[in-house]
Amino acid sequence: MTPTATQLAQQQATTSQADNNMDLSPEVRQIKASLLAQKSEILNRNNEFKQAQLDISKMSDEGDQTAQELQNNISIQLHERERKSLLMIERTLSKIESGSYGECESCGDDIAVKRLQARPLTPFCINCMEDHEESSQHSGLLQ
Repeated sequence: MTPTATQLAQQQATTSQADNNMDLSPEVRQIKASLLAQKSEILNRNNEFKQAQLDISKMSDEGDQTAQELQNNISIQLHERERKSLLMIERTLSKIESGSYGECESCGDDIAVKRLQARPLTPFCINCMEDHEESSQHSGLLQ
């Protein structure tokens, strides 16, 4: 019987950081590498965003400032979305390190590896996610 993603992640929880990657399944290692790359991209864009904020104050032409402020409003919305993504990535990486990655937060069952590969940030197995979506739809209809 092949181990589940949760079992594989739990195996690595007792080893050092350097040894952790060696104990992870190839699938979880790939997911971790992808999440670290996404995290890096978000942090780089965050630095670019901060630099752009500084550059706005240096513009002297009102037209340029207005155009930049409009662009900035869009950037702020994207920045907020990326901030939320970064929090989810950090949470998932923490779960990988602690050995709880791949465990459904609702029922405690293992999340299928294929689901984790498709949606690495998911906290729920497919059954709990469907239940969650159904209850959200029903509560939305009642409002």
